[in-house]
Amino acid sequence: MHDDLSAAALLHDIGHGPFSHLSEEAYSAKRGLFADLTYAAEQEALYPNGSPHEVIGALLLDTGPAGRFFEELNQHYRMDLDPTRIGNVIAGNGIKESFEGAMIVNGPFDADKRR
Repeated sequence: MHDDLSAAALLHDIGHGPFSHLSEEAYSAKRGLFADLTYAAEQEALYPNGSPHEVIGALLLDTGPAGRFFEELNQHYRMDLDPTRIGNVIAGNGIKESFEGAMIVNGPFDADKRR
């Protein structure tokens, strides 16, 4: 889990669009913006704690290309990174089990909080 947490910290903004957090409104207003990665009720149910860009990041990590990338990365570096677990940490799933994930990647005091 430690490697997944490190990867989640590095990839936590992978779902951002142009202009970083300003694109959040576009994600919410235009639900069909990304065709296959639609931020819709089904995804909200899968990632109830995630903001739109976190949900999109988790969905991006749960695609075939991401899976193939992580397979090659794992094989080359002899690691066990799981893109689904990484996406779950990014989108706030499993926070109860991971204090570090809650604090570093997705929680009340994570690196993205402005206050």
